[in-house]
Amino acid sequence: MTGLLSALPHFVFFIVMLFGGVLADALIFHKILSAISTRKLLAFCALGISPIFLVSIGYVANKELAVILMIVVFGMTALYIPSVETNVLDISPNHSGLIIGLMSSTSHVCGFIAPAIVGILTRSGNTIYQWRKIFWIAASLQMVGLVCFLIFGTGEVQEWTGDDNSDTELNEGKRNEYRLLSHNSE
Repeated sequence: MTGLLSALPHFVFFIVMLFGGVLADALIFHKILSAISTRKLLAFCALGISPIFLVSIGYVANKELAVILMIVVFGMTALYIPSVETNVLDISPNHSGLIIGLMSSTSHVCGFIAPAIVGILTRSGNTIYQWRKIFWIAASLQMVGLVCFLIFGTGEVQEWTGDDNSDTELNEGKRNEYRLLSHNSE
């Protein structure tokens, strides 16, 4: 049973990520919201609402409720994929693979640092008070990321991305496809 409960948040993350992508595409395709407005709305859900539930985990005594809150946190955080990560395709279609690789590398380094910080913060005892600090730190980092994206996030192709001027059919097809997608998102 513990294995199932441990896997459930990740399963919910996967499902919400898929449906979040479909939702984002529908909002953009049907011109309900622009691409950047869609990205910022989903980013707000992922990085603005989920920290509330994350911090709440440290204040509930009921284990079942804590598990439900963790599932909600994972589900909400999954909206990060069709928002902030997908925005890389909007701002730099030519270098999106490299940028996403750098983003993933940075986030995976945090996967090494976070357990060390948790170990330091819980060294004097593994109590709810230490875990509250950890939840507050994680929520604060999410909020900082959200504020940065809301202020600086754009859907415009950046000048620094450059343009591959080779006239191969493949590159021309990519440019035409991107123009079509860009036109639909306006």
